[in-house]
Amino acid sequence: MAAWPTGDDLKNWIAGTTISSDRLAMFDDIVAATIDVVWGDLDFSKMPDQAGPSPCPPGVRLAVLVLAARVDSRRQSTNGVIASGELFLRVNYDDPDYRRLIARYAVSAEP
Repeated sequence: MAAWPTGDDLKNWIAGTTISSDRLAMFDDIVAATIDVVWGDLDFSKMPDQAGPSPCPPGVRLAVLVLAARVDSRRQSTNGVIASGELFLRVNYDDPDYRRLIARYAVSAEP
Protein backbone atom coordinates (compact mmCIF):
# COMPACT_ATOMS: atom_id res chain seq x y z
CA MET A 1 0.00 0.00 0.00
CA ALA A 2 1.10 3.50 -0.75
CA ALA A 3 0.41 6.88 0.76
CA TRP A 4 -2.37 9.08 -0.58
CA PRO A 5 -1.08 11.13 -3.53
CA THR A 6 0.22 14.68 -3.30
CA GLY A 7 0.69 17.58 -5.69
CA ASP A 8 4.18 16.26 -6.45
CA ASP A 9 2.68 12.93 -7.49
CA LEU A 10 0.32 14.76 -9.86
CA LYS A 11 3.29 16.68 -11.27
CA ASN A 12 5.08 13.39 -11.94
CA TRP A 13 1.91 11.85 -13.42
CA ILE A 14 1.61 14.58 -16.07
CA ALA A 15 5.37 15.09 -16.45
CA GLY A 16 5.31 15.09 -20.26
CA THR A 17 3.98 18.65 -20.37
CA THR A 18 5.43 22.03 -19.49
CA ILE A 19 3.94 23.18 -16.21
CA SER A 20 4.01 26.82 -15.12
CA SER A 21 4.84 27.69 -11.52
CA ASP A 22 1.31 29.12 -11.05
CA ARG A 23 -0.18 25.84 -12.22
CA LEU A 24 2.17 23.81 -10.00
CA ALA A 25 1.15 25.91 -7.00
CA MET A 26 -2.42 24.62 -7.39
CA PHE A 27 -1.55 20.91 -7.58
CA ASP A 28 -1.71 20.27 -3.82
CA ASP A 29 -5.16 21.88 -3.67
CA ILE A 30 -6.35 19.96 -6.74
CA VAL A 31 -5.21 16.66 -5.27
CA ALA A 32 -6.68 17.45 -1.82
CA ALA A 33 -10.05 18.35 -3.36
CA THR A 34 -9.93 15.23 -5.54
CA ILE A 35 -9.23 13.01 -2.52
CA ASP A 36 -12.24 14.59 -0.83
CA VAL A 37 -14.42 13.66 -3.83
CA VAL A 38 -12.99 10.14 -4.03
CA TRP A 39 -13.63 9.57 -0.31
CA GLY A 40 -17.32 10.18 -1.01
CA ASP A 41 -17.28 7.32 -3.53
CA LEU A 42 -15.55 4.83 -1.22
CA ASP A 43 -16.97 2.31 1.23
CA PHE A 44 -14.24 2.16 3.86
CA SER A 45 -15.53 -1.18 5.14
CA LYS A 46 -14.26 -2.63 1.84
CA MET A 47 -10.80 -1.11 2.28
CA PRO A 48 -7.93 -3.22 3.65
CA ASP A 49 -7.48 -3.08 7.42
CA GLN A 50 -5.69 0.10 8.30
CA ALA A 51 -5.31 2.65 11.03
CA GLY A 52 -6.95 5.84 9.80
CA PRO A 53 -7.19 6.98 6.20
CA SER A 54 -3.68 5.83 5.23
CA PRO A 55 -2.28 3.89 3.53
CA CYS A 56 -4.08 4.09 0.23
CA PRO A 57 -4.73 1.04 -1.99
CA PRO A 58 -2.81 1.32 -5.30
CA GLY A 59 -5.96 1.36 -7.45
CA VAL A 60 -7.52 4.14 -5.39
CA ARG A 61 -4.24 6.09 -5.47
CA LEU A 62 -4.14 5.86 -9.26
CA ALA A 63 -7.83 6.80 -9.44
CA VAL A 64 -7.08 10.00 -7.49
CA LEU A 65 -4.28 10.88 -9.92
CA VAL A 66 -6.44 10.15 -12.97
CA LEU A 67 -9.26 12.32 -11.66
CA ALA A 68 -6.91 15.08 -10.47
CA ALA A 69 -5.30 15.21 -13.93
CA ARG A 70 -8.80 15.56 -15.43
CA VAL A 71 -9.57 18.39 -13.00
CA ASP A 72 -6.33 20.11 -14.02
CA SER A 73 -7.22 19.63 -17.71
CA ARG A 74 -10.69 20.99 -17.05
CA ARG A 75 -9.18 23.98 -15.25
CA GLN A 76 -7.12 24.74 -18.36
CA SER A 77 -10.36 25.15 -20.28
CA THR A 78 -12.96 27.26 -18.51
CA ASN A 79 -15.80 26.19 -20.80
CA GLY A 80 -14.86 22.49 -20.66
CA VAL A 81 -13.64 22.27 -24.26
CA ILE A 82 -10.04 21.69 -25.29
CA ALA A 83 -9.24 22.76 -28.83
CA SER A 84 -6.19 21.84 -30.86
CA GLY A 85 -6.30 22.82 -34.51
CA GLU A 86 -9.47 21.29 -35.92
CA LEU A 87 -9.97 18.91 -33.00
CA PHE A 88 -12.32 19.84 -30.15
CA LEU A 89 -12.69 17.68 -27.03
CA ARG A 90 -15.12 18.13 -24.17
CA VAL A 91 -13.63 17.37 -20.76
CA ASN A 92 -16.32 15.58 -18.76
CA TYR A 93 -16.25 14.75 -15.08
CA ASP A 94 -17.18 11.10 -15.40
CA ASP A 95 -14.26 8.84 -16.31
CA PRO A 96 -14.73 5.10 -16.90
CA ASP A 97 -11.11 4.38 -15.93
CA TYR A 98 -11.69 6.10 -12.59
CA ARG A 99 -14.83 4.01 -12.00
CA ARG A 100 -12.95 0.78 -12.80
CA LEU A 101 -10.05 1.69 -10.52
CA ILE A 102 -12.26 2.28 -7.48
CA ALA A 103 -14.88 -0.40 -8.25
CA ARG A 104 -13.49 -2.82 -5.68
CA TYR A 105 -13.85 -0.23 -2.90
CA ALA A 106 -16.82 1.80 -4.15
CA VAL A 107 -20.05 2.36 -2.29
CA SER A 108 -22.58 -0.12 -3.63
CA ALA A 109 -25.78 1.20 -5.13
CA GLU A 110 -28.80 0.72 -2.94
CA PRO A 111 -31.24 -1.92 -4.30
